[in-house]
Amino acid sequence: MPDIVAAGLTLISEGCPAPNSAVDPGERVSVSLSLMNNGTASTSNLVATLLPSANVIAPGNSQFYGAIPPGATVSRTFSFTANGNCGDTIMLTLQLEDESAQSTRTFVNRHYLDFLGRQADESGLEFWSNIIERCGSDQQCREEKRVEVSAAFFLSTEFRETGYLVYRMHKAAFGDISPPTIPVPVRRDEFVADLAHIVKGVQFGAGDWQTQLENNKQAFALAFVGEQEGNTRKGARNSKSGRKRFMDAYPVSMTPAEFVRKLDANTGNLLTPDEVSALTNELMNNHTPAGRASVLRKVAESPEFSRAESNRAFVALEYFGYLKRDPDAAPDTDFGSWQYWLSTLDQFDGDFVQAGMVKAFVNSPEYASRFTQQSLGAATFSVLLGTPEGACNTSCALPQLVISNVVLTRQGDTVVASFKVENQGVVTANDVTLTEATLSQPTVNGQPLPQTLGTLAPGQSANTSVTFASPGTGVRVLRLRGTFNGGGSFGRSQRVTLP
Repeated sequence: MPDIVAAGLTLISEGCPAPNSAVDPGERVSVSLSLMNNGTASTSNLVATLLPSANVIAPGNSQFYGAIPPGATVSRTFSFTANGNCGDTIMLTLQLEDESAQSTRTFVNRHYLDFLGRQADESGLEFWSNIIERCGSDQQCREEKRVEVSAAFFLSTEFRETGYLVYRMHKAAFGDISPPTIPVPVRRDEFVADLAHIVKGVQFGAGDWQTQLENNKQAFALAFVGEQEGNTRKGARNSKSGRKRFMDAYPVSMTPAEFVRKLDANTGNLLTPDEVSALTNELMNNHTPAGRASVLRKVAESPEFSRAESNRAFVALEYFGYLKRDPDAAPDTDFGSWQYWLSTLDQFDGDFVQAGMVKAFVNSPEYASRFTQQSLGAATFSVLLGTPEGACNTSCALPQLVISNVVLTRQGDTVVASFKVENQGVVTANDVTLTEATLSQPTVNGQPLPQTLGTLAPGQSANTSVTFASPGTGVRVLRLRGTFNGGGSFGRSQRVTLP
């Protein structure tokens, strides 16, 4: 069993003026915390969380130490604000959790379940697991290969022919659920039920899988448009059967031309005039449920539509697959984070590596919490406040207000910037007020201003937002500024891509 112990602390950076190579009371610092494995077995994917306390204010995110073989030492960097008196010794406590011993195989198998809707076949499981395991104890390599393997499932032919087809059929049939509030065409529960229908009995590369998949697609499309009075896709709809929902949107009185135009509008009018004409003629010659199903499927399988919808589907599936929830489900409350990742992915022309999207989801604490965790207790580090001679920098004991978690969302002609203001200092900040919010160039002022955020004790935060009217699109500079009692100020400037 692994036996993880503290193996040293190194001061990396100091937040107060005139650094003195010491952690001073009230100072925001970054430290490297080393952990050593004194046990007889390696960890699989060790996650360490710096716990807050009276002496440790606003600690940063959890860090992944990964696999630590017996006798090895690994270091990671944490940030926090030290609280106490000069000469005190404070304790840092890392809470340690490890994945199961078969973490790589579990990681890969869950991708089969989450993205392909089936258990992994042994050859596929071994193939993808070996890509990661060939890295050995090289943690950078393992992280890169986990991202590579993970993205491969979304980009695979199997997913494109199954899950992505389900997504595109919903988009072609119904458009987005309620744009801009719910800018996706399908909820996760419905997506998972439909995916199970289309992949039933299919294992790519085994037996006559092409015929089975084609039969499933035909049956799925027929059920989707309501081929049978009794819903053949039982459980695939949350509030309405497949027949009723589709028939409400496409009554039998609708002409073939109207039917095709509505599908085309839902896809963004991507069909060429010749394609519209051909599909209309096809439906005129076979104005039956089977004819409707065929036309719907051809629209959904349009290469142009597939390319156009790829980034939006990619982001939605990050939530459906990795986090097993909708983008606006807890801990989120809206599609703000979904919009952030879509804007980022669009900015990098769909390059998920440059965008850092897959890496962020795979390494997120929320995703890690899905895996079987083994508690390895805690590791503690002692920190002296001040120099060994008892000298301390006295300029640190101030409120330290930091703006973070900036997310931009579009609501019609306006853009809303949501963010968090956190007191990372050791002194309470009173009369915290947001005084400036601008986008440039050209300059657009946010409203409402000023905003009173009140009192923020050490470690406390306030969430707020500002709205920019008609800011346009593209890459801009967001500038946020505020004040607090005693003449203190805080702020943040960053480049953003407007949604």
